[in-house]
Amino acid sequence: MSAARKGVSLSIERRDCTVNRHSKTSKNTACTEQQAFGKQDINEPTSEYSQPVDCVVLAAGLSSRMGEWKLQLPLGDQSQGLRTILDRSLTHALSFCHRVILVTGHRSDELFERYHSRDNIHLVFNPDYRQGLTSSVLTGLAHVSSDFAFITHGDLPFLNRKNFSTLWSARHDAARNKCAVFPICNGQSGHPVLITDSMIPALLNADHNRPMKQLLKHCCIHIPVSSPEIYRDIDTPEAYLAETGISLGVQQYRWAYNNDST
Repeated sequence: MSAARKGVSLSIERRDCTVNRHSKTSKNTACTEQQAFGKQDINEPTSEYSQPVDCVVLAAGLSSRMGEWKLQLPLGDQSQGLRTILDRSLTHALSFCHRVILVTGHRSDELFERYHSRDNIHLVFNPDYRQGLTSSVLTGLAHVSSDFAFITHGDLPFLNRKNFSTLWSARHDAARNKCAVFPICNGQSGHPVLITDSMIPALLNADHNRPMKQLLKHCCIHIPVSSPEIYRDIDTPEAYLAETGISLGVQQYRWAYNNDST
């Protein structure tokens, strides 16, 4: 059933676009989910409600606005081991999606060490990560094996299952119109973004120097939501202080990505 028939308000902007079907070699629907990272049990079963869809999570950037490597800064309860900004972003993506394609670049070895044992996290290195977000998105999309794919950022740790589910309800409209699906709250678009696999070949052949939103603007479905989490990122010291009460000038908190071996 389409999102419109289920009562979700959709607005569609469309321009002509021609794409080819993205080829797939396999669809691996088996996975396990870790509800928490750090020193907690890594063998917890996948949520029975997860969907057969990949989620590209971007974790390649330099964190230049933060001044520190933001993805492995601690966030939330640390009583059972280190839990970081990226940990929480991955946990929330995997609460809905059967697999995360984690795109790395800056300090990729450390992310590989932390996540390589996870069957439902596929790590991909982008050697051109300094060229910007578009190159990282396209690096991840090249590894998608599902009919649809979500795209989100590793510094959006407050997304939840409902944010993914709301967009998922519009997937048939997206496939029929070859459109990307964006959530919008208070007039501001955010993440995750949902695309169809039929859009991927054209994206991979597009100008990698153009912003991703420009590459997707030929047709967009905007779904109004009441969730500011879709743009509630942590990418500055002020944002981190507001969320945690931790000032990055306090050296004792810099253990976040140096002193955890799990």
